[in-house]
Amino acid sequence: MDRYDLVIRNATVIDGTRAPRYQADIGVSGGKIKAIGRLETGADVEIDASGKVAAPGFIDSHTHDDRLMLSAPDMTPKVSQGVTTVIAGNCGCSLAPAPNGMSAPVTPPLDLLDEEGKWFRFARFADYVAELEAKPAATNCALLVGHTMLRLQTMDNLERAANKNEIGRMRELADEALKCRDARLIVGQHIRGSRVAVEPAGLVLGDPDLNQVTADAVALGEGVGRLSAQELLDDLPLELDRMRAVLSHGLSPRKPGSVSRFSGPLPVHPKGCTPIGGQTEG
Repeated sequence: MDRYDLVIRNATVIDGTRAPRYQADIGVSGGKIKAIGRLETGADVEIDASGKVAAPGFIDSHTHDDRLMLSAPDMTPKVSQGVTTVIAGNCGCSLAPAPNGMSAPVTPPLDLLDEEGKWFRFARFADYVAELEAKPAATNCALLVGHTMLRLQTMDNLERAANKNEIGRMRELADEALKCRDARLIVGQHIRGSRVAVEPAGLVLGDPDLNQVTADAVALGEGVGRLSAQELLDDLPLELDRMRAVLSHGLSPRKPGSVSRFSGPLPVHPKGCTPIGGQTEG
């Protein structure tokens, strides 16, 4: 190449492949890395990175940045730490879809995103995605569709399991959302007393106090396909059953599933168990 748009000189490169770090220049043109090594070619802009590390951007896999990407699109809290991609919509909490809006005070844990409810203004998940594309944040993002959000939009009483009609409406909202690129339905078994999902969404969920298992174990998840689960708390044998249900749901190529976080009451892994797709916490 005759000339690069940008060359970062003398960087300590950690490339994410587990290879030892090494000193190199990085040539960039058209917004893409074109070469890494000792580069003799000049550039329109050169940056001396002596004493600094150049590495792929970090992926923050557990965020509640759904609103932040619109309200503070410079994403300073993330990019200042090297984060270039965020996963939003965790814990069953997403900013959309909200066909009925959201009145204040916002029901926990959705108040993590906006306590006043004004940002829950996207009737369809596609509307939310369209605004992100029209006003892109400084980070990339992948989006999760919150089961708790679906409940709040379809039910008048969160202290019970959803009935057949309500699950059907949730499926409709989830189907629409999952047509937006590679969105997933996220089930967040949140903290005790938060009044979140008690009916199943492709895995076995407990009631609001996390003390029982409901029988209709796959209704919502079987309808929508892509499923992720996290925030599994309190009762280790029950949580292992929930994990098995999620993983069983994900055995079919048409219905991929994942467990992104598993929290148990023990400081060590249960005998015969290893972490899958996440971590254990004591």
